[in-house]
Parts: sequence; C-alpha cells; structure tokens
Amino acid sequence: MPHVKIKDKFQVTIPVEIRERLNMQVGDFLEMEVQGNHVVIKPQMVVDRLKAFERFQELLSDVHKHNKNFSDEEIIKDVLETIKEVRKEKRKRA
Repeated sequence: MPHVKIKDKFQVTIPVEIRERLNMQVGDFLEMEVQGNHVVIKPQMVVDRLKAFERFQELLSDVHKHNKNFSDEEIIKDVLETIKEVRKEKRKRA
C-alpha cells in the first residue's frame, strides 16, 4: 500500500497506481468520508442535469422509434430499473 505525505494546505498526491486503476483525471471530483479511523475517498461523477435530461430525451426518442408498442410509462420504468441495476453493480465493484 503506497504512503502519501500531507503537504502545505493539507494537500496530498494520489499515487499513480491508484489514479490509473480508477482512471482518475485532473478536474475529477472525489467524495471523502470518515469510517471509524479511516478516510475513504470515492471518485464521483458530476453531471450537468440539463445536458443529461436532453440526452435522456434523445435516447427515449430513439427507443420509441424502435419500440412503438410500448407506452412512455413502460419505457421509463425499464430505464429506471436499468439505472438502478447499473448503480448496484458499480457499488459492488467499488
């Protein structure tokens, strides 16, 4: 396990092997929390809600083109269930 040193202004450098393993880039956001006597740092994805909603509408439109037999409610339900599954799998890997 690599060691890091706290520098001026309490800054630390994340070791290269950790940055590469988690595909961290300059400007990425991290969440920090204390668990017992450990500091846990988790990469976070920040999404522009307007852009995400616009992209969601585009995807929904594409789905409608190929699945005319389904209602908006059925498609949205399936999309939300898929998002939950993806998030669950992501948490398992973290």
